[in-house]
Amino acid sequence: MAETLQAKRRRYVAGEISRTAMQLFTERGFDQVTVDEIAETVGISSRTFARYFASKDDVVLQYQRRLQERLVEALAARPHHEGAITALRNAYVATSTVAPEDRETVRMQNRLLHKTRSLAARAQGERTVPAGPVVGLLAQRMGVDPDTDPRPELVATTMAAAAGAAFARWVRDGTLGDPAVSVGEAIDQLQRGLLELDRLRAIAR
Repeated sequence: MAETLQAKRRRYVAGEISRTAMQLFTERGFDQVTVDEIAETVGISSRTFARYFASKDDVVLQYQRRLQERLVEALAARPHHEGAITALRNAYVATSTVAPEDRETVRMQNRLLHKTRSLAARAQGERTVPAGPVVGLLAQRMGVDPDTDPRPELVATTMAAAAGAAFARWVRDGTLGDPAVSVGEAIDQLQRGLLELDRLRAIAR
């Protein structure tokens, strides 16, 4: 379905707010910038700002939130023939891919998360939201009950840790490459052991 003009307009304004806010946060510090100042710089009212973001925290956290939503969507969309480990690995690589023109913004967002304690705490909460759906989707692919079999949760937890560590390193080191490469390499190292679960599932069929 083609995107409507209204949807395009909304996406454009949200993007302008996000870019402007991130620039102000970087120049002056998160706590020193107000919603009114962001709105004024963009050329909109504070009321209009509120139609797009509940608070200035949400400008930074929206990327984190959407990334988690996309992970669940990407995992659900993986081909049925892929085992749970392979499917989740590919979902992480797909959702950690960042276009060249967006990489510096993404890096700034994540640096702010680490520097601002209140944001870091909320971001941690955002990361835990989709744990249930991810575990449920993994359990379906493994053919097990997640309430009695701990393996889906183990896979979700360990792979999230590997992907998170790789992404954090990408944020810190300042390289301009795609973080998906680092995430994929980290998961591949972990995957050598976890793939045994896929092999056992294939044998059981």
